[in-house]
Amino acid sequence: MPPGGLAEAESLALLDSQANDAIRLFNEKKYGEAEALSLKVLDLAPNHRLALRVLFEIRKAQQRHSAAEALGARLAALPGPARPRPAPRRIRSTRNIWWGRGGMRTRWPRPPRR
Repeated sequence: MPPGGLAEAESLALLDSQANDAIRLFNEKKYGEAEALSLKVLDLAPNHRLALRVLFEIRKAQQRHSAAEALGARLAALPGPARPRPAPRRIRSTRNIWWGRGGMRTRWPRPPRR
């Protein structure tokens, strides 16, 4: 771990908690407080996804379309989360796929016997 890694992780956790508080304030319809808190977070971390999203929703609600569009473009330009995609679900039984349930076939009909 780099020397400042722990302090950086703690500061990111603090910013995340403040952004979550901004989301809570937005959901409670306290838009002024949510805007102030998200702007405070964005001053410290300009590409913080949660704070950008709260500010985007506030600007959209205020009918400030150009500002909302700019924030939406910033959100779209951010890289996605670095986590692996989930594996596809495994099929437990092929009986349900090939023969269906309730008399409905989900498989192509068998060719006629010769």
